Amino acid sequence: MRTPPGLLAGALLLWGWQCHTLSYAVPMGAALEAARLVTWRWRLGDTDFNRVADFSGLIFLVVAVYQFSTHSAQGIYTILEWLPFIFFLLLVTQLYSERGHVPLSALFISLRRHRSAAAAARRGADLSYPYLLASLIAASAGERSPWFFAALCVAVAWALWPHRPKRFSRYSWCGLLLIGLGCGYLGQLALHSFQLSVEGVVADWMDQMMWRDRNPGRVTTAIGSIGRLKLSDRIRLRVRPGHRLQHPMLLREAAYNTFSLGTWSAIGPGFESLDPLPGTNTWVLGPRPAVVRHMTITAYLRRDTGVVPLPLDPWRIKGPGIIGVSKNGFGAVTLETHPGYVRYQVSYGPPLAHDGPLLPADSTIPAGYRAAFGKVALQLRLRELPPLTVVSTLQRFFQAHFRYSLVQRHRFSGGLPLSEFLLHRRSGHCEYFASATVLLLREAGIPARYAVGYSVQEYSPLEGQYIVRARNAHAWALAYIGGRWEPVDTTPAVWSALENARAPDWQPLYDLWAWATYRLARWRLAAAGEEGGSHLLWLLPPLVGLLAWRLASRQRIARSRPAQKTAHRGPSGPGLDSEMLDLVGHLEDAGTPLRPGETLQVWALRAQVRWARPALAGRLHRLLALHYRYRFDPRGITADERTMLRREARACRERLD
Repeated sequence: MRTPPGLLAGALLLWGWQCHTLSYAVPMGAALEAARLVTWRWRLGDTDFNRVADFSGLIFLVVAVYQFSTHSAQGIYTILEWLPFIFFLLLVTQLYSERGHVPLSALFISLRRHRSAAAAARRGADLSYPYLLASLIAASAGERSPWFFAALCVAVAWALWPHRPKRFSRYSWCGLLLIGLGCGYLGQLALHSFQLSVEGVVADWMDQMMWRDRNPGRVTTAIGSIGRLKLSDRIRLRVRPGHRLQHPMLLREAAYNTFSLGTWSAIGPGFESLDPLPGTNTWVLGPRPAVVRHMTITAYLRRDTGVVPLPLDPWRIKGPGIIGVSKNGFGAVTLETHPGYVRYQVSYGPPLAHDGPLLPADSTIPAGYRAAFGKVALQLRLRELPPLTVVSTLQRFFQAHFRYSLVQRHRFSGGLPLSEFLLHRRSGHCEYFASATVLLLREAGIPARYAVGYSVQEYSPLEGQYIVRARNAHAWALAYIGGRWEPVDTTPAVWSALENARAPDWQPLYDLWAWATYRLARWRLAAAGEEGGSHLLWLLPPLVGLLAWRLASRQRIARSRPAQKTAHRGPSGPGLDSEMLDLVGHLEDAGTPLRPGETLQVWALRAQVRWARPALAGRLHRLLALHYRYRFDPRGITADERTMLRREARACRERLD
């Protein structure tokens, strides 16, 4: 069932208007509507349609992988905007083919393997209305203007007008349509408000499942949670240092100074924008260290601004596509750049942080924890020791008397899980160790902060660089000693080995897939600053041209009127131009398919029953007799009989129509 003239072009123009793709929508719409005017058609077989459908499916898969890998959950909107591009070639193939429809075998691979489904596959499907729907959905995914709903209503009325019930007057039909559109407008207002409330929840859930976005102002720990802490094997970072790492290296994302109810907060100065060096895209983050090293990090940002992990003492940062850099007094650095993968180069020094000035909160211990932590500090005589000795004492204390575990099976009493961990359970993950260390350092009179980030330790021979997984997320303490913030990591060193041992058997397959998707997005880094994904459109013309050349090179082009269709598409031979074959194709399209192995006589009996027209029986009988003689009799038929064959076939067709 074809769409009304001009409707497809109008839908594409609406899509081009909303998605800023008019330069593509205009020639695409003209190409679709020109099919009504030109007289030539491609004579294509099932294999040709299968190739075009497979090519469209491949394009859809590549676009989906690319958009999700670079835009996270937000990529679904770009995928919707691409729908007219993705399936344009398939619809053009249908409109300019001799068949005028797409075989079902091209849409469903299972039909290509079962001969019993051949008759159903030959019936085919008209993709005009599905493509119209895809174009309208793509338009709705763009920047909708106030007039979008009115244009959408016009398109819907345009599509429904040729199929309106004839028993109602035009005025009644238009009135009912206006009522329906009015109800639709009110309904879409309610759905839009509901969408806004649900959309954020779903996007955040997908991002938590796939990627992580650190909050530099507050972080909620799993302290006090019951059960096993589940960590993902997803790759979060790719790190290429200038030398081979001899020991695990810490990359910090943020630091915090206030603890309450399992949440660390950064109470103090906020972010300040930094100015780049004149004429460069390089920003200075701190004083130049005596020994400078360099590192390249690839991270993923799902928004245009996000916190990035850095070595503890970063000096300078630069990278393509970075627009702005901000830093707060706790060492957290945010980049303003394009969403998706971002690659930046960092110059850094020894692992001693130059953060902001000391704050009163850096020495504060929550009231509920003072008794427990004061008791341990007294036992270890921490207040009597110099700062560096305090650090080494705490490291020996936690290594000797505590164990690392991701499982908590007991609920802590009194709402003080850190006290229970320090005095009784003595088992927990890095958040317990880091938080307890910060409070013990403060009991010893040393200002301290809680830091979060990642531990770099796994080298990937496949990628030729270090990879950092979600399970490599880590927490540690920062102690203010000698005018600098020194990292203090008291978590038992076995923590990384225990978590790596829990890696699933299919991890190598996941790593291979992650590497492939990462390589697909790598070329986009060279074009940082462009609108996400529109430059991919330049890949379509050569690919479409290659496929069109393959179709044309197989002598598939036939000149004919669109209305002149033939049911037989096999090799030439005696009797294959019989009008009986045209009639068979017509009845098959009308709902009486020829079954596999069925003779024309048996099929004619079913057709008579199906159509319940007695006058059809005699004509089919005479038509079959002439057809069999014309097809198989070596002597053939006379000119008068040939004329009769045409006349009888035409009469049967008229009675059926």
